Amino acid sequence: MYETVSIRRLQRTVLIHRIVQIQLRQQRLISDTLKGAVFLGYTAFILISPPATFVLSTAFFCFIVTVITSLQCFSFAVHKGMASRTAA
Repeated sequence: MYETVSIRRLQRTVLIHRIVQIQLRQQRLISDTLKGAVFLGYTAFILISPPATFVLSTAFFCFIVTVITSLQCFSFAVHKGMASRTAA
């Protein structure tokens, strides 16, 4: 009886871990897709805009750093939330 209960608990733990891994992978894929889309969008914006290179490059790099930082913070928050939910 005891072995059956512990085996079921182990199977449940493995299943929960697998679900969390799938959710994290999906979140990473979405995050990477958004980063790529933002990068390509601003690259296209710079290529079709008038040639004011210093202003455009400053605006581009500031925006890219801001977006990447916010996506990394969001990714960290999601990872932390999933870890606390799994531990509980």
